[in-house]
Amino acid sequence: MDFALNDDQEQLVRAVARWVDRRWPAADPSSVPGRRAAWAELAANGWTGLLTPSSLAVLDAALVVETLAHGRCSLPVGPGGMIAPLVAAIIGLDADGRHNGPRADDGTDQLLCVVDGRDPAAAATTVARGLELADRVVVLAATAPPGTAASGWSLAGRQWWTAEVAAAGDEGWPGPAIEVAQDEGRTMLCRLAAPVPAGAWHRLDPAPGELAWLAGAVLGAAELVGLARAVLDSCVAYAGQRVQGGRPIGGHQAIQHRLADMLGAVERARYLTYAAAVDLAEAAPGFHPGQVVPSVHRAKALAARDCVAAIRSGHQVMGAIAYSAEHELHHLHKQAVVVASEHGDATRHWAALETAAAAR
Repeated sequence: MDFALNDDQEQLVRAVARWVDRRWPAADPSSVPGRRAAWAELAANGWTGLLTPSSLAVLDAALVVETLAHGRCSLPVGPGGMIAPLVAAIIGLDADGRHNGPRADDGTDQLLCVVDGRDPAAAATTVARGLELADRVVVLAATAPPGTAASGWSLAGRQWWTAEVAAAGDEGWPGPAIEVAQDEGRTMLCRLAAPVPAGAWHRLDPAPGELAWLAGAVLGAAELVGLARAVLDSCVAYAGQRVQGGRPIGGHQAIQHRLADMLGAVERARYLTYAAAVDLAEAAPGFHPGQVVPSVHRAKALAARDCVAAIRSGHQVMGAIAYSAEHELHHLHKQAVVVASEHGDATRHWAALETAAAAR
């Protein structure tokens, strides 16, 4: 497969990289208002709306997510910010995430999404990134097929459900609807403060629900690739500057082997992610419930395993400095661990492939 990007995709990557270089250093990653302002500008560029029911530009979306992560941007664009508008469009919400009603005072409403594939009853306990930035939250959940365990790995036969709630609480919703579960500065995990009312759930056709979940898996893999690339770049630069034994540590064979292994892991995950994005976009028009797109499961499983392992190797290259809270690798590692579990961890996606193979 030819993985060369076309001119439009190259231009998209350059535009996102320029935005990160210009805008993200001016934002305070540990400040909710700072991240919210950056998010509003990013959304105004149209990058969170690349996925629509009629056109799943999965590769373009993956390139945006990878470039943002490579630029150390911790905004939850992929698994939350791009899937939410897609699900909102599927269930008939307007651009603001509402069936009706006025827009927010600043003219925009931020949309984020909890996509977990678990039973709706567990939605309130599911932690997600970026919910503190949202005005409206779109929730996507699934119930297991009758007679099977809720923890089953296969998506086949699941019934998908959606609901949309106000982050700040509104009439009929016990507020505040969002509470912080863990605050790590750049990576804040939140959850719904109360169960979604039974009347707020809407049944969703299985095919769109599964497509949204799989698209989130691809974008999660792309984010992991971007984070691992950022760590690799930092390690290469550090290895050329840190002197030990009278020469830079990059001149030692053990460090060279470590960096080479990191590069192999990152590039393997990167091209598997691109292949998965292309395959999912091609499968979307005729996608049917229970259909398996093997490259998607392989991409997320390998990215969750190998990219996190590469980032962990970065600590060994940089040594003790990388474990301090002030160093960026400390935050990139935490962000990667969270992303690796979103839209299915490695175990879940390997098991999905095994289930599909056994069913043949």
